[in-house]
Amino acid sequence: MTVTETKKVRVGESLGQVVTSGYCNCPICCGQWSGGPTASGVYPTAAHTIAVDASNPFVPMGTHVVMNGVEYVVEDTGPLARYGVQFDVYYDNHQVAQNHGHQTWDAYLADDNGSQEIEVTTTQTVNRYSVSLTNHNLDTVLRNRMTDDEKVRYSLYNRTFGHRDYLFDLNSLPTYGGNGYTIPPEALSDERFARMIEEAEKHLGTPYVWGGYAPGGFDCSGFVSWVINHCGNGWDYGRLTAEGIRQVCAYVSPEEAKPGDIIFFERTYDTAGASHVGIYVGDGMMIHCGKPVQYTTIHTDYWNNHFMQFGRLP
Repeated sequence: MTVTETKKVRVGESLGQVVTSGYCNCPICCGQWSGGPTASGVYPTAAHTIAVDASNPFVPMGTHVVMNGVEYVVEDTGPLARYGVQFDVYYDNHQVAQNHGHQTWDAYLADDNGSQEIEVTTTQTVNRYSVSLTNHNLDTVLRNRMTDDEKVRYSLYNRTFGHRDYLFDLNSLPTYGGNGYTIPPEALSDERFARMIEEAEKHLGTPYVWGGYAPGGFDCSGFVSWVINHCGNGWDYGRLTAEGIRQVCAYVSPEEAKPGDIIFFERTYDTAGASHVGIYVGDGMMIHCGKPVQYTTIHTDYWNNHFMQFGRLP
């Protein structure tokens, strides 16, 4: 596939190694445009004028470039990309231009560009392979390796901590509330929040499914995406990740957070940005897809240590 990339380069910095060719103002090199001015409207000059590809220029017209100790100015264009050439160097003699062939030179932005940054465009053909990976949490991985009998005993152990709960730092574990939390009536006076919580509570008890975005199974961001898209508040963001939801929210300080705001956590697993998301319902509680969708207090060591921010949808 062909990939085109752009980057900003400052005066004095290297453009890297570029492929150059030679041309002159004769009919062999320029065809019907021979003898005329360059694309910039001036006549070309040896040891001064260079050309870039007309449809996909390496640098903008008028850029000053130093190569081989000579300062050139981009004043012309031509069909260069199909030959793998970034700059066509002008000569006033056809034989000399022909002798240039294809040469690789080091190129730099000249001081005469002033203080401006130049946008450099490169196009290359690459072989890119797409691989789909499925990421499962530890619990899922373990259960997939167990027999039915082992799964029963494993679930019992998790519920009871093997009757040795003193061996576990329970304050550092995420704790999940039940499905019986009651929203304070005053919070429901906000119609937008009331619609959100009405949709959210339809899915209490829905199991956690990695990547899930349907009432049969959600992950954390799938659940919040579903609620905001289906609650009737006019939002339609599609299926977003936790970080994607954060990007469409306005920042809200903890002091200003109110029911219906979105709450974000980080470092709950190894990913950049927000890694877990829920809907804040006030009074230090959120509804989120833990295991399963449920109400949870945010005032535990675990959630406090991973708290990132609140956000508000527009």
